[in-house]
Amino acid sequence: MSEEYQSCLVSRLSRFVSLTDHECAFIAEMEKDEHPRKKGRSVVSVGDRTEGIMVLKTGWAVVKADSSDGRSQILRVYLPGEVMGLAEIGSSRANHRITMQTDGVICPFPRSGLAPLYSEYPRLGALLTGVGSLDQIALRHHASSLG
Repeated sequence: MSEEYQSCLVSRLSRFVSLTDHECAFIAEMEKDEHPRKKGRSVVSVGDRTEGIMVLKTGWAVVKADSSDGRSQILRVYLPGEVMGLAEIGSSRANHRITMQTDGVICPFPRSGLAPLYSEYPRLGALLTGVGSLDQIALRHHASSLG
């Protein structure tokens, strides 16, 4: 891993494997488009078009599901270095809401940019897919323990 570049996503993924300089450069590309978000602001709303994934660079965000009686339930907490939207990559519309819990920065990465991830960086693509799957397992476990 390059000493000159360190990101929260690189730090998180490096817990699983040693990343190459090329993989770190691809992650830098994923994180280059930074958008500040204020506490309480919605990042994704139900029904929004899903354009790709987002790296949470700083701050905390939560996935919320709204019930018909007006209440909402927190389904997932995102921390810096986590990728939001992996579970929805095959869908054109969001079925939940992501809200910032603190001020932070998100880095949207378009769906079209994911093709090189799997063709040129298959190990990195497999790692992100695996981490996303682990997140879904944790979500299901959390939801079942609440029931």
